[in-house]
Amino acid sequence: MNKIVKIIVSGAIALVISCVAFFVYESLRYSHSRSWEKWKEYTWLIKDSEKHVDIGHSNVRERAIHTLFWYDNHTRFVIWEFKDLGKIDLDNIFFDEKFTLDEVDIRSGEVFNPNAKNRVRVKYGYSFNNAFSIHLDKQSEIRKRFEGANYKGFSADISKMSFSNEYREHQILFDYQEKIPSVVVLYKARGSFYVIIIDSKHPIHWTAINYLNLE
Repeated sequence: MNKIVKIIVSGAIALVISCVAFFVYESLRYSHSRSWEKWKEYTWLIKDSEKHVDIGHSNVRERAIHTLFWYDNHTRFVIWEFKDLGKIDLDNIFFDEKFTLDEVDIRSGEVFNPNAKNRVRVKYGYSFNNAFSIHLDKQSEIRKRFEGANYKGFSADISKMSFSNEYREHQILFDYQEKIPSVVVLYKARGSFYVIIIDSKHPIHWTAINYLNLE
Protein backbone atom coordinates (compact mmCIF):
# COMPACT_ATOMS: atom_id res chain seq x y z
CA MET A 1 0.00 0.00 0.00
CA ASN A 2 2.81 2.39 0.93
CA LYS A 3 4.49 1.61 -2.37
CA ILE A 4 1.33 2.56 -4.29
CA VAL A 5 1.04 5.81 -2.32
CA LYS A 6 4.67 6.63 -3.07
CA ILE A 7 4.10 6.00 -6.77
CA ILE A 8 1.02 8.26 -6.79
CA VAL A 9 2.82 11.01 -4.86
CA SER A 10 5.89 10.75 -7.09
CA GLY A 11 3.71 10.93 -10.19
CA ALA A 12 1.87 13.98 -8.87
CA ILE A 13 5.15 15.73 -8.04
CA ALA A 14 6.54 14.91 -11.48
CA LEU A 15 3.39 16.30 -13.11
CA VAL A 16 3.62 19.54 -11.11
CA ILE A 17 7.30 19.91 -11.98
CA SER A 18 6.55 19.30 -15.65
CA CYS A 19 3.77 21.91 -15.66
CA VAL A 20 5.99 24.47 -13.93
CA ALA A 21 8.86 23.74 -16.31
CA PHE A 22 6.58 24.13 -19.33
CA PHE A 23 5.22 27.43 -17.98
CA VAL A 24 8.75 28.74 -17.42
CA TYR A 25 9.79 27.58 -20.90
CA GLU A 26 6.84 29.35 -22.55
CA SER A 27 7.44 32.48 -20.53
CA LEU A 28 11.12 32.65 -21.43
CA ARG A 29 10.54 31.87 -25.10
CA TYR A 30 7.46 33.94 -25.88
CA SER A 31 7.30 36.82 -23.40
CA HIS A 32 7.92 40.35 -24.59
CA SER A 33 10.94 42.15 -23.19
CA ARG A 34 10.49 45.68 -21.83
CA SER A 35 12.40 48.51 -23.54
CA TRP A 36 12.53 52.16 -22.49
CA GLU A 37 14.18 53.24 -25.75
CA LYS A 38 12.46 51.31 -28.56
CA TRP A 39 9.34 53.52 -28.43
CA LYS A 40 11.33 56.41 -29.92
CA GLU A 41 11.44 54.50 -33.22
CA TYR A 42 7.65 54.95 -33.51
CA THR A 43 7.35 58.67 -32.94
CA TRP A 44 7.49 59.20 -36.73
CA LEU A 45 3.88 58.05 -36.74
CA ILE A 46 2.85 61.17 -34.81
CA LYS A 47 2.88 64.70 -36.22
CA ASP A 48 5.15 67.12 -34.34
CA SER A 49 6.06 64.32 -31.94
CA GLU A 50 9.24 66.11 -30.82
CA LYS A 51 7.04 68.86 -29.35
CA HIS A 52 4.33 66.71 -27.78
CA VAL A 53 5.70 63.25 -26.94
CA ASP A 54 8.40 62.83 -24.31
CA ILE A 55 7.94 59.49 -22.56
CA GLY A 56 6.91 55.95 -23.44
CA HIS A 57 7.91 52.30 -23.44
CA SER A 58 7.77 49.22 -25.66
CA ASN A 59 7.18 45.50 -25.16
CA VAL A 60 9.33 43.76 -27.74
CA ARG A 61 9.30 40.46 -29.58
CA GLU A 62 11.33 39.69 -32.69
CA ARG A 63 8.45 40.11 -35.16
CA ALA A 64 5.93 42.10 -33.12
CA ILE A 65 6.27 45.19 -30.93
CA HIS A 66 3.77 46.84 -28.59
CA THR A 67 4.47 50.52 -27.88
CA LEU A 68 2.73 53.07 -25.67
CA PHE A 69 3.28 56.79 -25.25
CA TRP A 70 1.38 59.90 -24.23
CA TYR A 71 0.75 63.04 -26.28
CA ASP A 72 0.69 66.20 -24.14
CA ASN A 73 -0.13 64.01 -21.10
CA HIS A 74 -3.77 63.60 -22.12
CA THR A 75 -3.95 61.44 -25.26
CA ARG A 76 -2.58 57.90 -25.24
CA PHE A 77 -1.25 56.10 -28.30
CA VAL A 78 -0.89 52.32 -28.29
CA ILE A 79 0.92 51.07 -31.36
CA TRP A 80 1.21 47.42 -32.35
CA GLU A 81 3.62 46.61 -35.16
CA PHE A 82 3.19 43.19 -36.78
CA LYS A 83 6.10 42.78 -39.17
CA ASP A 84 4.81 39.53 -40.66
CA LEU A 85 1.62 41.25 -41.85
CA GLY A 86 3.37 43.83 -44.02
CA LYS A 87 1.83 42.42 -47.20
CA ILE A 88 -1.72 42.04 -45.90
CA ASP A 89 -4.54 43.50 -48.00
CA LEU A 90 -6.52 45.98 -45.93
CA ASP A 91 -9.65 45.08 -47.92
CA ASN A 92 -9.45 41.59 -46.43
CA ILE A 93 -9.51 42.83 -42.84
CA PHE A 94 -12.96 42.85 -41.25
CA PHE A 95 -14.42 44.46 -38.15
CA ASP A 96 -16.90 42.09 -36.50
CA GLU A 97 -19.40 43.72 -34.16
CA LYS A 98 -21.66 42.19 -31.52
CA PHE A 99 -19.25 39.30 -31.02
CA THR A 100 -19.33 37.12 -27.90
CA LEU A 101 -16.02 37.60 -26.12
CA ASP A 102 -17.02 36.84 -22.52
CA GLU A 103 -15.92 33.24 -22.86
CA VAL A 104 -12.53 34.02 -24.41
CA ASP A 105 -9.91 32.95 -21.90
CA ILE A 106 -6.25 33.36 -22.78
CA ARG A 107 -4.69 31.42 -19.93
CA SER A 108 -1.26 30.77 -21.40
CA GLY A 109 0.08 34.23 -22.00
CA GLU A 110 1.01 37.66 -20.70
CA VAL A 111 -1.13 40.40 -19.25
CA PHE A 112 -0.30 44.02 -19.97
CA ASN A 113 -1.63 46.56 -17.43
CA PRO A 114 -2.95 43.82 -15.08
CA ASN A 115 -4.17 46.27 -12.45
CA ALA A 116 -5.51 48.94 -14.80
CA LYS A 117 -8.92 49.43 -16.41
CA ASN A 118 -7.41 48.78 -19.87
CA ARG A 119 -6.10 45.26 -19.31
CA VAL A 120 -4.72 43.38 -22.34
CA ARG A 121 -4.19 39.61 -22.52
CA VAL A 122 -1.63 38.33 -25.03
CA LYS A 123 -1.36 34.68 -26.02
CA TYR A 124 2.12 33.17 -25.82
CA GLY A 125 3.52 32.63 -29.31
CA TYR A 126 0.63 34.47 -30.96
CA SER A 127 0.52 34.34 -34.75
CA PHE A 128 -1.86 35.72 -37.37
CA ASN A 129 -0.95 33.41 -40.29
CA ASN A 130 -1.11 36.25 -42.86
CA ALA A 131 -4.68 37.12 -41.84
CA PHE A 132 -6.09 39.54 -39.28
CA SER A 133 -9.56 40.35 -37.92
CA ILE A 134 -10.90 42.59 -35.18
CA HIS A 135 -13.86 41.53 -33.03
CA LEU A 136 -15.86 43.83 -30.77
CA ASP A 137 -18.20 42.49 -28.11
CA LYS A 138 -21.91 43.19 -27.73
CA GLN A 139 -21.34 46.04 -25.28
CA SER A 140 -19.03 47.89 -27.68
CA GLU A 141 -20.34 50.22 -30.36
CA ILE A 142 -18.67 51.48 -33.53
CA ARG A 143 -19.48 55.16 -34.05
CA LYS A 144 -17.85 55.78 -37.41
CA ARG A 145 -15.77 53.92 -39.98
CA PHE A 146 -13.18 55.59 -42.20
CA GLU A 147 -10.49 54.63 -44.70
CA GLY A 148 -7.79 56.02 -46.96
CA ALA A 149 -5.29 54.74 -49.50
CA ASN A 150 -3.19 52.83 -46.97
CA TYR A 151 -5.28 52.85 -43.80
CA LYS A 152 -8.71 52.04 -42.46
CA GLY A 153 -10.30 52.16 -39.05
CA PHE A 154 -13.13 53.23 -36.81
CA SER A 155 -14.05 55.19 -33.72
CA ALA A 156 -15.88 53.24 -31.03
CA ASP A 157 -16.80 52.86 -27.40
CA ILE A 158 -14.85 49.70 -26.58
CA SER A 159 -15.66 47.26 -23.81
CA LYS A 160 -13.91 44.15 -25.13
CA MET A 161 -11.99 43.74 -28.37
CA SER A 162 -9.85 40.97 -29.82
CA PHE A 163 -7.39 40.41 -32.64
CA SER A 164 -7.75 37.00 -34.28
CA ASN A 165 -6.04 35.03 -37.04
CA GLU A 166 -7.41 33.27 -40.12
CA TYR A 167 -8.75 30.43 -37.95
CA ARG A 168 -10.66 32.97 -35.82
CA GLU A 169 -8.45 32.07 -32.89
CA HIS A 170 -8.20 34.98 -30.47
CA GLN A 171 -4.57 36.00 -30.08
CA ILE A 172 -4.87 39.30 -28.21
CA LEU A 173 -7.80 40.34 -26.00
CA PHE A 174 -8.50 43.87 -24.78
CA ASP A 175 -10.52 43.35 -21.63
CA TYR A 176 -11.52 46.82 -20.44
CA GLN A 177 -13.14 47.28 -17.05
CA GLU A 178 -15.33 50.05 -18.46
CA LYS A 179 -16.08 51.34 -21.94
CA ILE A 180 -13.24 53.41 -23.35
CA PRO A 181 -13.95 55.78 -26.27
CA SER A 182 -11.18 55.03 -28.77
CA VAL A 183 -10.03 55.47 -32.34
CA VAL A 184 -8.53 52.37 -33.98
CA VAL A 185 -6.41 52.74 -37.12
CA LEU A 186 -4.97 49.93 -39.25
CA TYR A 187 -2.06 51.29 -41.25
CA LYS A 188 0.40 49.91 -43.81
CA ALA A 189 3.69 51.76 -44.24
CA ARG A 190 7.41 51.13 -44.62
CA GLY A 191 6.87 47.46 -45.38
CA SER A 192 5.05 46.76 -42.12
CA PHE A 193 1.56 46.70 -40.60
CA TYR A 194 0.49 48.80 -37.63
CA VAL A 195 -2.56 48.87 -35.40
CA ILE A 196 -2.83 52.22 -33.65
CA ILE A 197 -5.27 52.70 -30.77
CA ILE A 198 -5.90 56.24 -29.56
CA ASP A 199 -7.80 57.19 -26.41
CA SER A 200 -7.80 60.25 -24.21
CA LYS A 201 -8.62 61.76 -20.85
CA HIS A 202 -10.78 64.18 -22.87
CA PRO A 203 -13.66 63.37 -25.26
CA ILE A 204 -12.25 61.86 -28.45
CA HIS A 205 -13.52 62.01 -32.04
CA TRP A 206 -12.60 60.02 -35.13
CA THR A 207 -10.70 63.08 -36.38
CA ALA A 208 -8.00 62.12 -33.86
CA ILE A 209 -6.43 60.45 -36.90
CA ASN A 210 -5.19 63.95 -37.71
CA TYR A 211 -2.58 63.41 -34.99
CA LEU A 212 -1.08 60.71 -37.20
CA ASN A 213 1.53 61.09 -39.89
CA LEU A 214 -0.18 58.86 -42.45
CA GLU A 215 2.34 58.83 -45.31
